[in-house]
Amino acid sequence: MSDIPPDIQVKIQEAKNKQLKELDLSYESTYYQLQTIPDSIFELEHLEVLSLRNNDIQQISQDILKLEKLQFLDLMENELDESFQILSQLKNLIFLGLSWNVDENLPSWFENVPKLGLNLSENQSTIVPKAIKKLQNLTLLEIWWDLSEPLPSWIHCLEKLNLNLRSNQLTNLPESITKFTNLNRLDLNFNELVFLPESLEKLTNLIELNVSYNQLTDLPESIGKLNNLSRLYLTCNQLTYLPESVSQLTNLTQLYLTSNQFIAFPESLTSLTNLTILDLSDNQITTIPKKILQLTNLKQLDLMGNQLTELPDFICEMNHLTEFNLRGNKLTELPDRLGKLVNLTRLDLRDNQLKSLPRSLEDLKDLTELYLSNNYLKKSLLQNKLDKSESEILKEDRTGQKELNLAAKKTISENRESKLGKLVTIVAVAAIIGIVGFLAVLLNNPIQTPPEQSQPKSN
Repeated sequence: MSDIPPDIQVKIQEAKNKQLKELDLSYESTYYQLQTIPDSIFELEHLEVLSLRNNDIQQISQDILKLEKLQFLDLMENELDESFQILSQLKNLIFLGLSWNVDENLPSWFENVPKLGLNLSENQSTIVPKAIKKLQNLTLLEIWWDLSEPLPSWIHCLEKLNLNLRSNQLTNLPESITKFTNLNRLDLNFNELVFLPESLEKLTNLIELNVSYNQLTDLPESIGKLNNLSRLYLTCNQLTYLPESVSQLTNLTQLYLTSNQFIAFPESLTSLTNLTILDLSDNQITTIPKKILQLTNLKQLDLMGNQLTELPDFICEMNHLTEFNLRGNKLTELPDRLGKLVNLTRLDLRDNQLKSLPRSLEDLKDLTELYLSNNYLKKSLLQNKLDKSESEILKEDRTGQKELNLAAKKTISENRESKLGKLVTIVAVAAIIGIVGFLAVLLNNPIQTPPEQSQPKSN
């Protein structure tokens, strides 16, 4: 695994140590494109779900058959050669995701996979080949469609359909789309949509909806009927508010509202108690409502690029947060109880107006990333808080700007212990030297006890 990045090696080792059933090594998860499947993966005997999407894998080793419990394997958006036929021998496989340059000659072994997923999005094809209809086991089809040709009626029979309509210059969503009640994922990125139809509510099986980079000014009330929606992407639109019905999306786990026109925190989303990721960066929000405490499963909160002048004290009760981004606001101070966010691993406070840091910052033992540049903090203050020299803390980021990075608390603790150890050693050596010197003087000049002090004085 020497050619595999250390962070991926750590991820695989963690899966082995904890006997995890799922492992995501897709490019979206690791930001690294694997050329081969690491051999160490074949040792994960408990693995049931493996995602290797969007890598550059060409060959499949026969060792993959060691993963006898594997049920879900996503190899979409790779460069597989004929060796991928070995996958038909995975006895417990119920879903296989493959990117495939479709022609009329279907691999016969496709029919042996209990549930098959195909991704035709890369082909930019406007026609779904009739040959696919032969695949009675096809449950998920990802296709790119430019609306120049009608979709075949048999697609309605699929269990799941992922439809890619990005970059079609759409100003309206065709009503025909709402007939596909089997739609699992709908991508409407980079169009010119100014509204979504109320009939959107018919897409009851929708799990992911991406309408980023459009011109939406509002959302239909019917969006609250999408009970299965888990991920909603609304980045780069013109939204100023969310309809009250959004509070009914109780299965929503990820919500992206980056770069819109919100001037107030949308309180309707504080009812979404299953949210784990909330991105409201690059808006005009000035305050955070106390109702945000209802988001008890929230792990990542991004409020970068807003107009916050203060951070309310109650935010310190969100001790489930692991990542908190407050970069580019107008904060002048932080709550004294900030150290209560004990699960924080990343805290970004760059580009604010901070003059001091709370002492409780030292209590964040899991914090591995702390960014503080472009504030009004004094160097001496930073040294007191972090107990490290400037040369150890400051590093250059990719833009050449010095960033303040807090290494793991373990490192700080080790440094302190090292300093203490050195001090003890110095004291011990000094004591030994003193004793030796004292003995030398004693041997050369015996001490004479004065007679009057030889016996204790009697009263």
